Amino acid sequence: FLKPKENKYPEWGEPVPLKGKWFSNLKYIEGKLLDKIKAEFLIDSGWHFPGVLKSRLFDKVDSIIAKTKNQNNTSAVETSNRGKVIITEEFSIGTFDYNDMFFQKSNMSILGLPFLSRHLVTFDFPNNVMYLEKGKDFNKPWVPPIYIEGVKFAIQYSGSKAIVSFADPNGLAYAKGIRKGDLLVKINDVDITSFNVMEFTDFWTNFFSKPLNVLSFSFKRGENIITVTFVKKATQ
Repeated sequence: FLKPKENKYPEWGEPVPLKGKWFSNLKYIEGKLLDKIKAEFLIDSGWHFPGVLKSRLFDKVDSIIAKTKNQNNTSAVETSNRGKVIITEEFSIGTFDYNDMFFQKSNMSILGLPFLSRHLVTFDFPNNVMYLEKGKDFNKPWVPPIYIEGVKFAIQYSGSKAIVSFADPNGLAYAKGIRKGDLLVKINDVDITSFNVMEFTDFWTNFFSKPLNVLSFSFKRGENIITVTFVKKATQ
């Protein structure tokens, strides 16, 4: 009675029980958040965001993250996204662990297509099981690249680092020496190397919400530091 169910189809991956609710055909799976907090997620392949958490769970996880930062004396950036988005380093489904998982606040908890698309997914509805197997994109960064339109290069936050993921050979950034793979270390003399993914995202959002006439980026390439400055042209 207490033994786990045998995996009848190990070639399909990790079996995750699908749970239903009274008077509903919708299917849910159980995940674990910070401090082993259990949460039931609706599986929605049409949802455009990796995940959302219902308000009670969102606020609970958000408070744990804030408390941990205070205990570690982490210098926090004033966040424009605070209360809207959280990024947790502890999230799991079955035996799968996910780093820096994004959640928005909502009236229910959902895992959407960007989450599912990291896996090979097989649904066994007659037996109420969803099988997950790691896909080729399982470990790709959750944060989408930030594209700097005017000078044509992009920054991708990955593995606690902000890295140039693209530099258009025909763009001004490339002409000034910025190359794919360069590690971003400063923006206008602000050292961003100690920022976590949420702090970097919020700093970037707040920074570019203000008018800027001069924009300076410092990159590390090997042992060298390269600083590139862009000046906004005056318009008539």
